[in-house]
Amino acid sequence: MKDIFKSALGTIIGIIGLSVILGLFSIVFISLIALASDDDKDASQIKANGSKDHQVLHLTFYNVPDRTSSGFEDINLFDLADLGNKKIGLTDYFKIIQKAKTDEKIKGIFLDLNYIWSSWANLEELKTVLEDFKSSGKFIVAYGDAINKKAYWLATVSDKIYLTPTGILDFNGLNATVTFYKKALEKLGVEVQVFKYGKFKSAVEPFILEKMSPANKKQVGELLGSIYDKFLADISDARGITSSDLDRMANELSVSSPKSTVDYGLIDALKYKDEVIQEMKLLAFGKDTSANIRMIKVQKMAKNIWQKQLLDSELKKKDDQVAVVYASGDIVMGSENEGVISSDYFAKAIKQAREDSAIKAIVLRINSPGGSALASDIIWRELILTKGVKPIIVSMGGVAASGGYYIACMADKIIANHNTITGSIGVFGMLPYTGDFMRDKIGLTYDRVNTTNYADLGDMNRKVSDYEAKVIQQGVNQIYEDFVDRVADGRASSFEKIHAVAEGRVWSGAQAKSIGLVDEIGGLNDAINAAKQAAGIEECLVVDYPKKKVQPWELLITSLDEEIKSAFIGDDMSAWLKDISNLKQWTTKKGVQTRMPFDIELN
Repeated sequence: MKDIFKSALGTIIGIIGLSVILGLFSIVFISLIALASDDDKDASQIKANGSKDHQVLHLTFYNVPDRTSSGFEDINLFDLADLGNKKIGLTDYFKIIQKAKTDEKIKGIFLDLNYIWSSWANLEELKTVLEDFKSSGKFIVAYGDAINKKAYWLATVSDKIYLTPTGILDFNGLNATVTFYKKALEKLGVEVQVFKYGKFKSAVEPFILEKMSPANKKQVGELLGSIYDKFLADISDARGITSSDLDRMANELSVSSPKSTVDYGLIDALKYKDEVIQEMKLLAFGKDTSANIRMIKVQKMAKNIWQKQLLDSELKKKDDQVAVVYASGDIVMGSENEGVISSDYFAKAIKQAREDSAIKAIVLRINSPGGSALASDIIWRELILTKGVKPIIVSMGGVAASGGYYIACMADKIIANHNTITGSIGVFGMLPYTGDFMRDKIGLTYDRVNTTNYADLGDMNRKVSDYEAKVIQQGVNQIYEDFVDRVADGRASSFEKIHAVAEGRVWSGAQAKSIGLVDEIGGLNDAINAAKQAAGIEECLVVDYPKKKVQPWELLITSLDEEIKSAFIGDDMSAWLKDISNLKQWTTKKGVQTRMPFDIELN
């Protein structure tokens, strides 16, 4: 009966989520054909009589992962918007944009600003690549109907930014929201007993508080401030508006209508899509013409790149290689499990890369809030063994915190984006007490016989004693000290210096560089180049680890168009489903955790 609360809560949440999803499935598939038809019609109008020598790359960035996926190996039923979508990863986007830069037929890029929800860090990398594209002299035109903050920040790389005459520009500053479960658990009669080390280690707060602690509010405020400062600075450089004026606009809600976006200089003009296409025709042909440009979807270029990659991997498989090992998701104990960083599975992948003589260096790409302390240590050990054989460069994505930093700290070099969320060097554990819930809500009571005083330690149907709490806390403290020692060794620092910036505190990539937790600001391409330099090689084949397994049934279902999915999954519904998913995930976490101090959305 020990896990009956977990099972009951998991079942209830699962039923709620599944019911919602089944209803959404029916809506999506009933309407899919009609919407897809409309989209094809629009595309055919643009391509009619299109010149093969006058093409424009149509870029969309709905939700760009670190690594290209088949759309089903990381399936999450609480995120229907991702269902069936073969998401193009960062490195493939880099290749697509580079191809567009050198292809004489492609005259420019149409940057579609609708439905951009990728992480700040990944958009930062895409922005850098787009800035490089502009060195070719080709144009980038950005357009959107409803432009959120991330999309607008990305759009500042463009030559022109256009908004639909009745559209929306979200320009009111950044915010961070944390969901708290304490009151809900109290209604159920559940109490969470907490053990942690680090005043900033706030992952436990949603279960014991109703709002952020002062320490948590301080770290979140400074983290947001770092990202917001860059947000303003980049827009200021691109649009010629001072950061203080931009901040005032956001503070006063000055940008409240489509006309005001132009009046304040944030948008170049209000245009409908057909007018923007006409503008691009002038840029492509250099004159007014009745001929059309050919819009090339990013998915089409991606397919050509994937085919070439298969060929390259066969021709160059014996050449020098750099392995990019993708560590994405929660860090957990266990064997193969897609969508998370499983200790045994991931350690095996690192060992394979280490023992492959063709691989001369490793880039560890981390996008993880952390997780199990034990699993993190197992992975860290395998990386230590590998570091003695070949160079390891860490590239941090959107988040590389707590356990994510634990597995990064031993690297020869750590490279993060300015907007990466990292640090969170701290430890916590939680033990729910469900005795009142079982007795008062369900009617179950318990009695027990032990052979020793503490044989039932960990039983959720009794509270821990003061002595037990002391022993558990001592264990948490020891894991924290080991964590700090690992970081101090990896960063060639001291326990005292690392402890001063640890205690669970999170930092942006820029902040982390200033305090010595990160070596350079840059992206995945920079990490790959650093790996090649460390290995003493110039040309190489970049290979991905862990190796993915694609099931035959996955190939039977085609990708849903991003606009079709977004039409049926509203922001409010997505946020509600995510809250359910987050709460459900906590019922499966075991052991002491090295995890980021909050599950947070930066909007």
